[in-house]
Amino acid sequence: MKLFQRCVSAVYCPKLPTPLHGTLSTDETVYNTLVVAACDTGFKHADDQTSKAVLCLDSTTWNDTDIDCQGLYTELATPSQRSMYYYYY
Repeated sequence: MKLFQRCVSAVYCPKLPTPLHGTLSTDETVYNTLVVAACDTGFKHADDQTSKAVLCLDSTTWNDTDIDCQGLYTELATPSQRSMYYYYY
């Protein structure tokens, strides 16, 4: 009786770039890896979150790649400056 082995190759996603003003929880890129992209204090993702989880899919892509962190801004207090914004960097 002959036994057959099935050879399966691993699925990898491209390496995620470390976000400017942020960190990644791991640099693993194998299928089903969950990576948390966390922003430094004073920064957030475009969706107003300070951290975001992204997953490596079997299609060799990440379910989200918009992991950049942006500076938080505040409105100035004086009435003459209310339309101006400053970013913390």
